[in-house]
Amino acid sequence: NVMAEIDATMSLGVIARERNFTKPQVFADRSLIAIKGGRHPLQELTVDHFVPNDTYFDNDSNVTVITGPNSSGKSIYIKQVGLIVYLTQLGSFVPAEQAQIGLVDQILTRITTIETTVDPQSTFTKELTQMSKVLALHTDKSLCLVDEFGKGTSPVDGASLLATVIEHFAEDSGSTGASNRS
Repeated sequence: NVMAEIDATMSLGVIARERNFTKPQVFADRSLIAIKGGRHPLQELTVDHFVPNDTYFDNDSNVTVITGPNSSGKSIYIKQVGLIVYLTQLGSFVPAEQAQIGLVDQILTRITTIETTVDPQSTFTKELTQMSKVLALHTDKSLCLVDEFGKGTSPVDGASLLATVIEHFAEDSGSTGASNRS
């Protein structure tokens, strides 16, 4: 177990050096996610030119909605933010020019639903179950990342459900959430 921990820590250090990661500032007493030039480390390995992204959430801006055409990078952006926050919580350097991150108690996601013939539930039922868990478990210190919620039903019903979730997060003081619906 000790050797595995050493190996994992060394791997994080090697990748941080090789991929130009930076040391984030960590705030235990502030709900803050401020990322300058954030990158998704796996995505930038698969494309010729990756465009870094900035992110800013604090207590006054606890919900952000990202829209745009399909294949424009919304899902990668959401995952990038979650990954940078997660790496910060581990004590790792992060793929960004600069990062100021407040501690979170959990990262909750509703990002993808995989259809299978083994599970009798519809995609829509799975989405609702996942979102229900996110809404039930989140606290004012949670990072909630939601991607394309409501896609598994009619456009009108999906938009109504998404609007209700956004309203819930906006009214719930202090929760930090990002939502994406394309």
